[in-house]
Amino acid sequence: MTITRREFCKASGTLVVSAVFSAVPVSAAGQPAHLSPSLGKNPFLSTWLRMSKDGSIDVFSGKCEFGQGIGTALSQIVADELDVSLARVRFARIDTDKSPDEGYSFGSLSVEHSGSALRQAAAEMRHILILNAARQLATRPERLSVRQGEFLVDGAPSSVSYVSALTGADFDVEVTGEVLPKSAVSYDYVGRPVARIDLP
Repeated sequence: MTITRREFCKASGTLVVSAVFSAVPVSAAGQPAHLSPSLGKNPFLSTWLRMSKDGSIDVFSGKCEFGQGIGTALSQIVADELDVSLARVRFARIDTDKSPDEGYSFGSLSVEHSGSALRQAAAEMRHILILNAARQLATRPERLSVRQGEFLVDGAPSSVSYVSALTGADFDVEVTGEVLPKSAVSYDYVGRPVARIDLP
């Protein structure tokens, strides 16, 4: 007896489709169980992200944008993790002198590998800036939060922003994986439709 897939599905009444979405796994102690493979090969924070004195953020990836939309997706990840407007994020063109070496762009792995690396790098950049801002404001880091690149103290606006917190900030350090990224429930851009930056 032969049966087609369509007939099988109709007869069984159900079709189960499962998918596994990879994120940075977290151990029972609350720490990431491992870093992205891309971070393992390119561990320095300054390889992935740079913040200018005007508050704009340059995003570097070793994955090539050729119409699959990764420039937009990776920019969304960084904007959410740093709590800034997407308009402040600039996805840099691939440059073998400046971009992290992530091998080939293939197999739908760009967001999984580069996205995981940038999410962790942005979390650690944010942490460094929070520590700097806490010193400038003479307060504890846990009292600080960020909204659109501006620091709040116990929810109230302060005089310190990312730009002023850049003073003395050292991003030429290895990404440790010890800073937990933000919860997905606090995202503004990831998972939502935005204008593609590659189409123009």
